[in-house]
Amino acid sequence: MIQKVTRSIAGAARGLFGNWRVLLLFALFYSALLGTIYWFIATREGSVSQLLLTLLLALLAPVLFFIIQTMAVSYTEAEIKPAVLLRLSLREFWKLALMTAPIVLLAWLIIYLLGKLEPDASGLARDVARNVAPPTRPSGRVLTQPVQWRDTILIGARYLFLGVVLPLMAVHLWIGAAGSELVSAVKGAGRSIARAFRPSAVLIYALGALLFGVLPWFLVFTRTSTKSPWLEVSLLGIRLVAAAVLVLVAWLLTVGALRVNSAGGQSGDEAR
Repeated sequence: MIQKVTRSIAGAARGLFGNWRVLLLFALFYSALLGTIYWFIATREGSVSQLLLTLLLALLAPVLFFIIQTMAVSYTEAEIKPAVLLRLSLREFWKLALMTAPIVLLAWLIIYLLGKLEPDASGLARDVARNVAPPTRPSGRVLTQPVQWRDTILIGARYLFLGVVLPLMAVHLWIGAAGSELVSAVKGAGRSIARAFRPSAVLIYALGALLFGVLPWFLVFTRTSTKSPWLEVSLLGIRLVAAAVLVLVAWLLTVGALRVNSAGGQSGDEAR
């Protein structure tokens, strides 16, 4: 399995870094997506034109997102040219959006159900009040609070489903939809989801999550103490740019490796 994972990651890296034009295409669309999100947040809805602009940006952001994902599951094809990749993505991205709709509904259902299991606000306030001033023994030693296992399990379940299970399912549904007829992709959704939870796919995603999830978080939220405010702002800007680049590259490598891994597993299934 380790060799298969290594070959998948190496194949994705060759496809991504071996064609700088494809990498530039990703950078352009990624920059457009970040700019769209920024202007959507920054635009105030004070006039009709601003409201229309907000609606336009709200529609444009998902389109750019799914175009990027379509390119991400397609760039590992042998010697694909940027123009071909762009045409394919513009033609196929809507299929990925449709295949993602059930995942979005499932995510909403999970959030709703986990929210129902969480304690209410009054109970949470009482817990916070108890934790602010922990009780002490007569000797003055502070008593340790018991671990809130229910809250820990709920938080772990939320991260597991929203951060691992559903993204893995979505990526493999995208892989099945890209370059295929929509009806065939829907019929093969079960096989795509089954491939998502193979050990090799889970390991690839776990390694990628360290790069596109954990490391960018540390880059953004790790403070560098300096005496100069301008230097601190400059370092923050550098960290933000580095985190954004790392998210893009690591995500593309992860999705590409999952595509290579899925193609190998699919050919093995057909051989059997």
